[in-house]
Amino acid sequence: MKKNGFTVFDILIVVALLAITALFVIPKVSHALDESNNKDSVYAEILANYLSLAEKYGNEKKDSVKENDGMIISVDDLIKAGYINTYQGDIIDIRDNTTKMNNIKFSLIYNEENDSVYAQVN
Repeated sequence: MKKNGFTVFDILIVVALLAITALFVIPKVSHALDESNNKDSVYAEILANYLSLAEKYGNEKKDSVKENDGMIISVDDLIKAGYINTYQGDIIDIRDNTTKMNNIKFSLIYNEENDSVYAQVN
């Protein structure tokens, strides 16, 4: 007589295999998610640093910013002016390792109250 279906032993083996697979897969997925969030926060820190350098640049060129009622500069302009040092002239976005950040633009705006220039990402 032939029985159809699974035995308790068959089901236990399948559950055990799924548990072992989960032991390896869950940590890797968790690590990948943490790494993605870390890249975004590092990118935000880099962008904030460039924004600070753009303000420094703007305050050194304050008269020009004031006369022209503002100015737009790029990361590439900051590199050429010596505010950012690079190995090969291109800054690569760490989030995808392909996009160049050199074309990010900043608006420099003169603030009369403080007699200073502040920058914002364009």
